[in-house]
Amino acid sequence: MFSVRVIFLASLLCGLVLFPVAGAGAQTSRPSQQSLLITLGPGKEIYEQFSHNAIWIHDKSEPGKYQDVAFNYGLFSFGGDFVFRFLIADAQYWMAGQDALEMLEIYKGEDRSISIQDLTLTASQTDDLAAFLWNNARPENRFYNYNYYTDNCSTRIRDALDRVVGGAISEQTKTQLTGRTYRFHSLRAMAGNPFLYLCLDYVIGQPGDRDLSRWDEMFLPQFLQEHLRGVNLNGAPIVSSEREYYRSTRPDIPSAPPDLLKWCLLAGCSISMVMLLCDRVSANSRAARIGRNVLLFGWLLLTSLAGLILTFLNLATNHWATRSNENMLQMAPLAITCLVLMPWAMRRGRDGPRHARILRFCAGTSLTLLALSFAGLLLKVFPAFYQANWRIISLSLPVHAAVAMIFLRAASGANTKPITEI
Repeated sequence: MFSVRVIFLASLLCGLVLFPVAGAGAQTSRPSQQSLLITLGPGKEIYEQFSHNAIWIHDKSEPGKYQDVAFNYGLFSFGGDFVFRFLIADAQYWMAGQDALEMLEIYKGEDRSISIQDLTLTASQTDDLAAFLWNNARPENRFYNYNYYTDNCSTRIRDALDRVVGGAISEQTKTQLTGRTYRFHSLRAMAGNPFLYLCLDYVIGQPGDRDLSRWDEMFLPQFLQEHLRGVNLNGAPIVSSEREYYRSTRPDIPSAPPDLLKWCLLAGCSISMVMLLCDRVSANSRAARIGRNVLLFGWLLLTSLAGLILTFLNLATNHWATRSNENMLQMAPLAITCLVLMPWAMRRGRDGPRHARILRFCAGTSLTLLALSFAGLLLKVFPAFYQANWRIISLSLPVHAAVAMIFLRAASGANTKPITEI
């Protein structure tokens, strides 16, 4: 009897001592499936400037190529009518899985930085994520209507992760404002290309200037990677570890866009001054007449095209980011009337304008364009007009003023030489 009791007590004591050790071992063991976030740096093409990402599912139970699969939501083809559909915001992208290690080597060969984050999802969460991704990769589910800011390769991954963790990511990031905007990030990526910088700055309307939350900002792979570091699941970080797989030799995207305001103001003032100077001496200088005509025609052409493009984006496309665009006051399509009528309006005979009515009409139109541009500046005192379009105003307002002065001077009969004479 004594020996039985001793054996029982000894067994109970060993169980109490060894159980925590066994439990600790179970807590730290790796599940058969692991989920990892791959973040890729910018590439050389324009559409690669905002980086890329993918979800890597590692499954020890699968053989060969299915053991490491990277799911990528950023696939598209330039074939067919893709370019037109992209312009009207109706482009179809798709997702697919590929061998993760092969993908890493491909992007390494393209000299794009690669970072990998291990995610602390439970076994059931990783299983749920893998099943969701495999289902998305089916031919009937893989396509989606791409939107650069709200439905892209990064937001799709963000939403998939948020789904399997019960909304913990959105709950912890939606109320945290960053002080940055869609315009801020768009211009930041175009820092090395002033032309595309100004084009984006022009077409992005008021929706591009709202303060982004951390959740919104995860439309960029860089910030999905960054903001996930601050997310916790049951008191533990969702990112257990991260490593740099490859470091690119390319320079990083700047942390903030360059401010071209002073350069735009300088350009606007310089163009207007040259226009007015050429107009002042045009009566006695053939070169001045040519220069004035070229600058005048070029500005009217630019204003007309810019106004028509913005009208097209707002009326014929699904680009919500171009809506409520105050730049319509700076580049009104009304300028096309002056552009078309300019050859007749400015033609003069011995006794004055040959087409005085047309000239007066163009003078009035140019004054209207100037008034619209000036109104766009004055309206900034009202909170409803908060678009960050100071660069476009500083470029266009001085030139509109010069154009109006040239047409008014021609209408007054101050010039005695035909403006179209070359």
